[in-house]
Amino acid sequence: AEAAATLVGFLTAAELAETKCSCQSEAFTHLSREPGLFLRKARIVGAYYARLSELYRTVRSGETAEKPALARKKALFAALEQECKAIRPKPKSFNPCPGANNNAGIAFDMTYARHYPLLYELFLAQGRDLKATIDAVKGAKASSEEAVARQLQDLIAQQKKEQRDCESVRDEE
Repeated sequence: AEAAATLVGFLTAAELAETKCSCQSEAFTHLSREPGLFLRKARIVGAYYARLSELYRTVRSGETAEKPALARKKALFAALEQECKAIRPKPKSFNPCPGANNNAGIAFDMTYARHYPLLYELFLAQGRDLKATIDAVKGAKASSEEAVARQLQDLIAQQKKEQRDCESVRDEE
């Protein structure tokens, strides 16, 4: 839900800026970039979350000693911060880095980042249509977060197949 609300918020703000200010306005320019910039952040946060999770798993299993793990953790958080700060152009409506450069900060950001790439891909598969994207998300009904994600992945695959089929028909004409 957090990722969907984030994407819909960005898209709605950009659509409103286009309607109220024009597509030539600075507000629209900045707001229309935000969904893609957040996608970069989501991918960075997700990658470091996975690396840190794996590091913690190796410590729990005894494969990695505590002292080297702490050094690795420090290096990972430093690299995370560096990558987030390198996002360009700089986002206007969100912090490119987790609010706190620690476990709590990355865990908080993962609530918004975990499924954001999937929802962004759904938006693209829906032809960048905000209403169709919202309808698709509303239509995904399942008993768990993972099941909803699978439904959305299936819908994306179906949309891509339909697009390929249409392109194939056009090529034959």
